[in-house]
Amino acid sequence: MKERLERLGSDTSTMKDTAGTVTAMMQGLGGVFAGDEVVKGAMAGYTFEHFEISSYTALIAAAEEAGDQATASLCREILAEEQAMADWLKDHLPHVTQAFLRREEAGAPAKR
Repeated sequence: MKERLERLGSDTSTMKDTAGTVTAMMQGLGGVFAGDEVVKGAMAGYTFEHFEISSYTALIAAAEEAGDQATASLCREILAEEQAMADWLKDHLPHVTQAFLRREEAGAPAKR
């Protein structure tokens, strides 16, 4: 994607890069003080995947409007990967939550 943007005389979004970095940092810091950081981490991952899904959806629309089918096609491929990851996280969130609750009930640490 970076190569496509550079060919068009642009670069990755500073705002998106910064938002992603800050989000990851805050999620990491928040987990230090919470016993359920495993569950919150899974939820944060699911949320971030949807941010990426919306980003690629917008990029597809912009590329199509500009007549850039190569970029639109690449974005569709990446979008499918992001959607698959969001689905995987959604499918595994109940198990992560239940495993955390069982460990907590047994007095075992959430991390292992």
